[in-house]
Amino acid sequence: MNKKHSLFEIVKLPLLIAFAVIVLRLILEFYGAPETVNKIFGVAWLHLIMPIYLAFKIVEHDFEKPFVVLVKTILLFSIPVRFAVALTYSLAHYFKWAIPRFAMVTGENVTPLSGYFTIPASAFAFYVLLTLVVGIVTGGITLYFKTRAAGSKTGE
Repeated sequence: MNKKHSLFEIVKLPLLIAFAVIVLRLILEFYGAPETVNKIFGVAWLHLIMPIYLAFKIVEHDFEKPFVVLVKTILLFSIPVRFAVALTYSLAHYFKWAIPRFAMVTGENVTPLSGYFTIPASAFAFYVLLTLVVGIVTGGITLYFKTRAAGSKTGE
């Protein structure tokens, strides 16, 4: 591994962007923005884009075992982001936010256990796993082509 660059340095900017998107989406939802606008400002898009960005950074910084580094950085990105999203669902249950996205945790038949923990935790686990799978595919393809391109440039 290149000692100059830690994994956190690579993930720091994507994390800041994701947290800003989470806050921006909440603000838009509270102020009644249309659902189509709210969906544009969701972190789900970032889970598709960020593995590609991470793959570029991994190749740029010349890490040993780039695929292993990709998996680690995807997890370093997706776990805090999905935890923040799960936290918003728990807060929605506590404050009974009347936002359509949180209807599953604010309904009348939702128990405190479900609203605070079960629903947010299951969504957290599902989306971290989904992000890992999608990220391995998109980031892995990007790594493959970037390392081949970098290898052909050094071989000339």
